[in-house]
Amino acid sequence: MIRALLAGAFVLVAASSLRADSSREVYVGVYLHDVTRLILKDGMVDVDFDLWAKWRGEFDHEQLQVANAATLERHFLGEESDRDWHTARWRVRGTLRGEFPMTRFPYDEQIVAVELELPTQLGRLVPDAAGSGMESRFSLTDWLYDPEFEARSEEREVSSDLGLLEREGLPSTVRKVAYRVRLRRPIVTVALKLFLPLAIIALVALVALFLPGSAIEPRSGIGVTALLSCFAFQFTISDTLPSVAYLTLADTLFLIAYVLSTCALIVTIASHSLTRTDRAAQSARLDRTMRVLLPTVAAIAVAVAIPGDLPPREPEIDPLPDLGTATSSRDELHIGTNILSNITGTPVFAGGYWQLLEAPPDEHPQPVFVQRRPGIDNEMVRFLADGRLEVTWKLREGLKWSDGTPLVARDLTLPWDAYDLAHVVGYEAPDDRTLVVTWDGRLAMALETPVAWPSHVLDDAFQNAEEGEGYGAVRELRRTTPTPSLGPYVVTEYVPNERVVAEANPEFLGEPPAIRRVVVHK
Repeated sequence: MIRALLAGAFVLVAASSLRADSSREVYVGVYLHDVTRLILKDGMVDVDFDLWAKWRGEFDHEQLQVANAATLERHFLGEESDRDWHTARWRVRGTLRGEFPMTRFPYDEQIVAVELELPTQLGRLVPDAAGSGMESRFSLTDWLYDPEFEARSEEREVSSDLGLLEREGLPSTVRKVAYRVRLRRPIVTVALKLFLPLAIIALVALVALFLPGSAIEPRSGIGVTALLSCFAFQFTISDTLPSVAYLTLADTLFLIAYVLSTCALIVTIASHSLTRTDRAAQSARLDRTMRVLLPTVAAIAVAVAIPGDLPPREPEIDPLPDLGTATSSRDELHIGTNILSNITGTPVFAGGYWQLLEAPPDEHPQPVFVQRRPGIDNEMVRFLADGRLEVTWKLREGLKWSDGTPLVARDLTLPWDAYDLAHVVGYEAPDDRTLVVTWDGRLAMALETPVAWPSHVLDDAFQNAEEGEGYGAVRELRRTTPTPSLGPYVVTEYVPNERVVAEANPEFLGEPPAIRRVVVHK
């Protein structure tokens, strides 16, 4: 009764995402056995993987398509049923299409993806990321990669009925699930094969500037040899360079080598002309100037051409749930209770001490304080090849505790320091708004809401406690002392076995609660 009354005082109206009937959900998974060849010129990649689908009720599994298939052999391995659950499995070998941008070559990063799609009228595709995986080593030896999948899902509308009678003449919605692997080139190998030979050719071209201007034959011979070597080297490796309509980094480096060699040859001719007209001092001055100027300009051009590190991939941000509030004719609410031994056991505790994912009554937890709720279909959850699970919690910007102190990653790591949870391999805070927790298996509990504690208030109690007593010290402080909170209320006064007072949190992310002050009396 009390909980219902408080719920009326600060109602959280959270917009629930539309969800298809669970009987029509089709879980699809992939186990990637091998990637044997990546053909960048043609946008093709050869793969070998297991594919499966799991569903309840009626579903024609032949409708499941590999969206980016070029030429695939799909061998049906069988179908199984367990009461209302069904599963179908295939072994798939062949070629997939892909988009492989080469602007940054040889610093490019490519994505190999297995994309599955299904019209939503036939079922709602959901990634079976917990069961999916990949081999730790592929036959593709000239690329580096992390043996882990990125699961993505999206819906798009197509201006076709796709031949479905129930959608005759109407657009259709297609849901796509993609399992992606990121590949990158070994830079050391690329440097030895491409950068080092070009650097040697450029140095050879510059050697001519150290000979006297009168030595036209050896100087011009060196310049012409450098140009021919550059042409020959580019022709030799042309099979490995991508054939695209735009300039890549490798093309830019060859152009710099050509310009440098040509400029060195022009300086040679100019220096010889000055020497023949009895201007040897000017010839020597020209050579000395160009010995510094040409390599400096070339080095600057190379530094500008080489791209920097790719910016970190920012995760998508879930919209802030609709944090509405009920209306009330009263400004203060008084509640009676027969137990008032601590703050955490009072009815107002749930109104102030919210977690990162807050669950209103009869609702799913909503991402109130995090940018995105981790799930098996987004980048906040990583399924590692060794079976471990990595979950990332990213705080929204500008969050503050009720006392105005910013919410930081230490507020998330402090509870993990105090708890001793099984199955947790490790946790870290790479920045002030991020917590990354690694679990030893693919466990449902890994997606449960982590706790946030105000470390600026509780850290001293934890650090000063006896070894192994940190959690008890923090727990006792939270039970007996009002501490900052994140929810719509903050406890401002506590008198043991007498009363506890909670008032509207001035830093709350949503609208102020309808009832400004709540007093619980014993």
